[in-house]
Amino acid sequence: MKTHDVEIQLGITKQTLVYYEKEGLINPSRDENNYRHYTQNDIEILQGILLLRSLEISINEIKLILSGKLSIKNCFDTKQNYLKSVKEKIEKLEKRIKECTKMTKVTLVNQLPLSNKIENNYIPLNYSQEKINYGNNEILTQDIHSVDISLCCSKGEDGRYYFIYNLYFIYIDINTPYNTYSFQIMNNSEVYHFFTYLKSLDIVINDPLELIKLF
Repeated sequence: MKTHDVEIQLGITKQTLVYYEKEGLINPSRDENNYRHYTQNDIEILQGILLLRSLEISINEIKLILSGKLSIKNCFDTKQNYLKSVKEKIEKLEKRIKECTKMTKVTLVNQLPLSNKIENNYIPLNYSQEKINYGNNEILTQDIHSVDISLCCSKGEDGRYYFIYNLYFIYIDINTPYNTYSFQIMNNSEVYHFFTYLKSLDIVINDPLELIKLF
């Protein structure tokens, strides 16, 4: 069988066939014009190679399998253990991402009376010209390069229904070179002071809804 026929039958490119030959996986014969000819045994080997490659088996592993130095079962067992390890790493990464991106509900405290600084178990957020603190997060203002301001809905917060003017709260993304810090401000009465504070910083403020003007 000629190269073109193999390409059509197996859905493989000539470049891939040449690559497998260079790697020593197949060794087709040549005629007097130096054209490659593939036997039925070559086709079966190629079918096996393509199956193994579809299962993410590496070329080096395939070489060991074809040479009899590695059994397919042992190869699959190793691959299964590897995939299990990758899956565990992905699950841990997804958990970290969820923890980093989940909405943190904060209460602005700088302009509030001391007795009102913590309400409804929300995390207090303190801010000064040097830094912003909430929970375990400390953001140095010198690291902030931009802030994104938007609205979010908290209808039914804490299992209660709020009047319409309390349905929407301010959502803030503070962007630094190292991270993005996101939180939802739960006491809109203090947002004006926080907006004034943000405007005093040398940062880019993205406010497509013009909420600063509104407040």
